[in-house]
Amino acid sequence: MDHLATDQWRIEPIASRHRRETFTCGEAALDDFLRNRARKHREQNLSSTFVAVPVGSSVVAGYYTLAERLIEFDALPAALVKRLPRHPLPAILLGRLAVDLAHQGKGLGPLLLVDALRTCVAAGDLLGVFAGILDAKNDRVKAWYECRGFSPLPSRPLQLFISIDAVRARMNL
Repeated sequence: MDHLATDQWRIEPIASRHRRETFTCGEAALDDFLRNRARKHREQNLSSTFVAVPVGSSVVAGYYTLAERLIEFDALPAALVKRLPRHPLPAILLGRLAVDLAHQGKGLGPLLLVDALRTCVAAGDLLGVFAGILDAKNDRVKAWYECRGFSPLPSRPLQLFISIDAVRARMNL
């Protein structure tokens, strides 16, 4: 699958050429993951990290990670479960999404999310994926994702999901 490229940004799988040592998003755990564990996790097939770099540069301005996950059937809203099998359903976890402080508020976060969701759809086309899922760190982050089509799981208000069918419809895929 091709990742997003604009006249300003390239989004691509993390590689050794990407400079990440100066990345600072305001959350130490997200900075540390990118700097010290993202490539290793990819090499160990634990998660995949995709980075946004300015065209003509190798300095990471933002990133997201994806990993496999299951959603427990009983965690889903009652309106959805009527038509689903009664067992855990395949999902893709959007584990992290972060933008360097120098690039925050300029539209890079939404661009990364669009790329992540397009990647989820592509994975769903190959493997069968019911939804994208994430754990919001707080109510502010939860609200950001809710404005972009995610819904909370009824029993876990900071765990949000979006069905792959909803992603396809929203993005006309």
